[in-house]
This record gives sequence, C-alpha cells and structure tokens, in this order.
Amino acid sequence: MEGGINAQPGYVCARCGRCGPGCCRMPLGRPEGRFPLSGADCARLAPYLSEDGTAGIESAPVTPELRKNLKRLFPEYRREIDEIFPLGGDYRRLRLLPCASEGWAAESAGEYGRCAYLGEDGCTVATPDRPAYCRLFPFWVSGKKLNCFASDFCLALREGKTIPELLTLFGVSPLDLMRRYAELKKEWGFHS
Repeated sequence: MEGGINAQPGYVCARCGRCGPGCCRMPLGRPEGRFPLSGADCARLAPYLSEDGTAGIESAPVTPELRKNLKRLFPEYRREIDEIFPLGGDYRRLRLLPCASEGWAAESAGEYGRCAYLGEDGCTVATPDRPAYCRLFPFWVSGKKLNCFASDFCLALREGKTIPELLTLFGVSPLDLMRRYAELKKEWGFHS
C-alpha cells in the first residue's frame, strides 16, 4: 500500500486542492502553521520547479510560535527542537503563492496562499518525493497511537469520519503511516 496515499487520479487531496482552503492552501498570516522541511525533504524536492517556474522552498525565521507548535507535536523531543530550531535561526518551508479568487472564499482572496507545488490536479511532486509531513497528513502519531489532525478545511476528514474510513480513502495501512512518521523523525535527527 505504500504508494497508495495521493497516488490515484481524482484522489481526495486533488479534489480538496481545487475546492478551497486545506493543508495546501492556508492563511498567509499564519507562518507558525507551516511545517518545516528537513534536509532530506529539500533534497527530494530539488529536481522540481513550482507552478510559477521557481523553487518552491523558502527560508523563514524561527519564532517562539513555531517552536511551541513543534513541541506540541513532538513533546518527547523538546530539547532536540530547541537545538534544531534555535531562536534567531532560519528554517526551510514550502513557499506559498498568493491565491487568486478561484471561486472559493472570494471574500478572503489575497489572504490565502497555496503551496507553490499545488497544480490543477493536486500536487505536482511525485508522491515518494513529497515532504514527509505531506505524505503523512492528515494523520499523526502520538506515542504509538495513530490519530488525525482536526481541520475544518480537510475534505478527507469531512468524507471519512473515522480512522478506518480515512485509511480506506487514502489506500494506506497503519503500518505505512507509522513508517512515514518514523522516517520524518529520523530525517530531523530525532532518535527514539
């Protein structure tokens, strides 16, 4: 099942990307909500150009809000987060392009951005090359338990109300997702 999530034409993430805000479209004014990229993520993305023909990665300053959010997601790695993301330092993240009115939330056009790699049919980056976080979302692991993020904007979470329904929707197994989470931690230098 490893290739399952986001691999089929018409998959839920492509439909969500066309219909409005979600994990690939978000408020421009909420930088703390943008997940950092690991060095391995950046290496996988290097061959890809964004929809506007440029690199889809940017640097941003590490803020207390970013560190707070990361520590909430990785409570067991608080010390490592302080080391990897020092205040005054920079981190890499996916670049957002301002959204045109595109038929959704026209009243907030200009306030939202879309991932530079989001195309008309979803992500333009091949599934194996996507950032680890993108291959994992909307799932997350807390301790050894598989969970889902709460998001009003995620179409998958509106269509699949339970984790088993979401696993079916994405065509993945819990083991696939646990491996992806372990990969994400390893790429950042978090040691279990």
